[in-house]
Amino acid sequence: MQKLLIAFIILIALCGRAAAAPLDAGAELPYELARPMRVSLNVYDSKGEIVRSLLCGAPRKKGAQREFWDGLDQAGNPVPAGEYSWKLLAMPGRLKTEYLLTAASNYPDPATDPMQELEHYRLVAPGTHGGPIAVAADESGVFIGASCTENIENYLVKISPDGSRRLWSKMQRVPWKGAVALAKSGDRLLVLSANNEIWPYAAEDGKDLPPIATSLPPADQGKPADKDKPADKDKPADKDKPDDPGRHAAGLAANDREMVLCYPDRGLVRWCDPTDGKLIREVGGLEKPSAVAITPDGTTYALCGTSILRLNQAGAAHATVVSGLGKPTRIAVNKAKGGKTGELLVFDAATNQVLRFGTDGKRLAAFGKQGGRQNGTYDQAAKESFLDVGSVAAAPDGGFLVAEPNTAPRRVARFTADGRFDQEWYGGHVWAPWIAVDPDNPGTVFMPSGWSSIMRLAVDLEKKTWKVRAVYQLDQMADGMLQGQDNAALYRAFRRDGKLYLAKCSSNAQIFRVDDDGDRLTPVTGFHLQARHYEKQLRGPLKEWLEPGEQSYLWTDADGDGRPQRGEVQYSGPGPWNCLPHWDANGMYAVVGKAVQHWPINGVNSAGAPVLGEFPAGKPMLELPSRATKIEPRWASYITADPVNGGWYLAINDSMKDWGHSTDSFLIAYNADGTQRWITPGKTGGTPQSHIAPGEIGCFRRIAGTTHDCVVINDFMEGPWPLTSYVWDRDGLWVGGVMDEIDRKAAPVWRYGAGGESLGTTLVNDPKTGDVLLYWHGLNDLRIGKVTGWEGWDRKSGKVKLAAAAAAKQPMLTEVPPGTGKGLQLEFWDQDHPADKPALVRLTDVNESWGAGRGPDKYRIFQNGRVARVTGEIEAYQTGWHAFSTDIYPPKTTYKIAGVELGRYSYNEVFMEAGKRYPVEILYDAEQTHPTTDQGIRLKWATPRGTWPGAFTPIPVSQLHAPVNRSADE
Repeated sequence: MQKLLIAFIILIALCGRAAAAPLDAGAELPYELARPMRVSLNVYDSKGEIVRSLLCGAPRKKGAQREFWDGLDQAGNPVPAGEYSWKLLAMPGRLKTEYLLTAASNYPDPATDPMQELEHYRLVAPGTHGGPIAVAADESGVFIGASCTENIENYLVKISPDGSRRLWSKMQRVPWKGAVALAKSGDRLLVLSANNEIWPYAAEDGKDLPPIATSLPPADQGKPADKDKPADKDKPADKDKPDDPGRHAAGLAANDREMVLCYPDRGLVRWCDPTDGKLIREVGGLEKPSAVAITPDGTTYALCGTSILRLNQAGAAHATVVSGLGKPTRIAVNKAKGGKTGELLVFDAATNQVLRFGTDGKRLAAFGKQGGRQNGTYDQAAKESFLDVGSVAAAPDGGFLVAEPNTAPRRVARFTADGRFDQEWYGGHVWAPWIAVDPDNPGTVFMPSGWSSIMRLAVDLEKKTWKVRAVYQLDQMADGMLQGQDNAALYRAFRRDGKLYLAKCSSNAQIFRVDDDGDRLTPVTGFHLQARHYEKQLRGPLKEWLEPGEQSYLWTDADGDGRPQRGEVQYSGPGPWNCLPHWDANGMYAVVGKAVQHWPINGVNSAGAPVLGEFPAGKPMLELPSRATKIEPRWASYITADPVNGGWYLAINDSMKDWGHSTDSFLIAYNADGTQRWITPGKTGGTPQSHIAPGEIGCFRRIAGTTHDCVVINDFMEGPWPLTSYVWDRDGLWVGGVMDEIDRKAAPVWRYGAGGESLGTTLVNDPKTGDVLLYWHGLNDLRIGKVTGWEGWDRKSGKVKLAAAAAAKQPMLTEVPPGTGKGLQLEFWDQDHPADKPALVRLTDVNESWGAGRGPDKYRIFQNGRVARVTGEIEAYQTGWHAFSTDIYPPKTTYKIAGVELGRYSYNEVFMEAGKRYPVEILYDAEQTHPTTDQGIRLKWATPRGTWPGAFTPIPVSQLHAPVNRSADE
């Protein structure tokens, strides 16, 4: 027994010595896990700075573990011998987001189609940069067109008559050029586009039909030359002249036989063939005809000045049907079977009302509140009022529809013949909509609709329902002095002394007080740090009061009326240039130069206005590390408070090269006293579409929030795949991303995608349920989910002694010249399964389209019953993580790169070393062919950051090699 005891003591001593003893080169870090876990492990120096992120969510089995640290820092440099510490975070699984609902848009989803699953991401409400401006309707459905998108999302949709189904959707034929007006002609839908041509579609299925030119010749074309004037050889050619806007049509109407176009600056109306655009007749000499309408029998009306004219197509005198209108902008003719055909519908922008007139010019009704919809509660009266209508159209049942593209809410609404509200479709909200959530009530959400308008949404998270509670037009506030949403602006909601405030994060900021009583949103504080430079953007008295030498202003409401008065405005010298601030209950914070400046809120006055101090320069609060060299004001710095230790988190994109592309992105944690706690190590930073491996950073876009002693930051990355984000805990240990896993039972993959640079992503802790709620936007809507996976974590820590500095690590080649490849090997068989001899063997580029409609029949492999195989090797010429993306393909197709199987409709990462080759195998089994696509199998990559940063691009043929035993070449 004594011998066993002595042996046991010796064994314990030896084990203890092994755990503490350093190796000759590097050191081992021992720990034990009670169950299989994902492990993140950092090594720290004596100051608490992160020396090395050794593990980032790496899977480990149950039991004793040992990790080896080679004594190098994150960049591969040896660190000095001495004592270091380590910390470990073990997690039982990944963070997972469960989709709850989409709000702010109620357009019907597209029909489920597994072959087009990711394309559904684009099929949302029409519009972003411009809202739904045009509407038309018939017995088959409602057609809605938006004025401008980036062609990432659809601009034109057709929905069923009751609005429950999406029948078809269309992208713009030219990016940034959307709809101006819509008209139905027989079996065609005609779109007057901002590209100055008619884009016809088959009304039933949306099939593209050939475009029709609408522009007139330039004003001076056809004029006789001045014989006495010598030719000017230096005069620019006609093509270099500024465009003549009078050439382009501004309005469109149609019946089954003709379409009508109006040209205000030329005083001209033309009737044309709706199938080919051939001129039928025209009349001129009109007073700026801004809109037209036509009856089934060809009677044509035009808005000219403040009158409605019935045009005499023979060129004789036109009949004035209505005169004395305020500012008529849109007109339609009631063609309803059940209504009185020929009645006119006119939107008058002077009163913001829809007016109904008889054919004799008698005013029959005025719909909507005179003066238009006002700020506040969005109730029945507000729904039955109008503001800035872009289109009015007759409905088949005798009612009418309107499109409101610019105000809150952007909508298309249908009304009965007597003007009662019937139905509305919200959406097509602005690009990159910000999201601000009441921290005490996550069901209260603010977001923009138009560029100068805000919606307040009421969300029932339990029932997964929502409604528009209130709407606000900024130009109706503060005597019109407020500016709208800047490009990439953010807003924050915070509470101070129990009151809710909404703050614009910009160098021309505003703070609004939110009052539930009457759903009022009252501006109470506003400033501009560079007012002189942006003097042209100032409005009203704020511009008039600015005197020479004054560069900035600060307004604090003193009497609660929400209107600036001279005695409430303080003018000063210049403030910081174009900073991107963060707001909370304690004030505003922004990176200025090499420091974070603070503008404290020194209390709230009797009018409920926060009183801002240290204006205009702010006072230094945090010092930036030397790693921060160049901070771009709009996209480069994001800050939030650490609610646990009273410190701060600061996310930096250093030396931004372009949109979403930084040279170096890193996160800094500060203590409450302003000292630096840690900084994420390593050179990172990249583009939004490049691969981001665990622990790496692409490019920060916003700090979404904090929860469970962690900070959550989202990337610029946008698309139909789950939102890219980064989560670190209090010690800088990697947690993962909030959508490392998604609940596919709750929603398809595309519902988890983000749009508009992921600008609005916001994380909120529900004070009632304890749930972690994630708010993000698609291309123009709001999406809400619940994030789980924060429980069951285990933390460990220890000390380690490095006996000697390690030898410098031999670096891998970072880049080599292009390869000499000629393509991969393609084999295909006509049978369902490969036979002994394929029907074709040839070299191929994996980026060529093997579509059913391209090339001779033997190359048409994208067909039922065809089986194809692509084999060979891909050669890397850069070292690092490569992301591979696949286009749409049949369900049974598989891709493998270096043994890694690429997921369908996704991208996967493979670490490659420059100059080395990696096997590739693609097996295509045409179990089914999608009837609407001509797209073949494609494989693209995003190379490591550096020489070729950017989105997925074709793999050069030079990097593709056929198998060594390739049997044929054709």
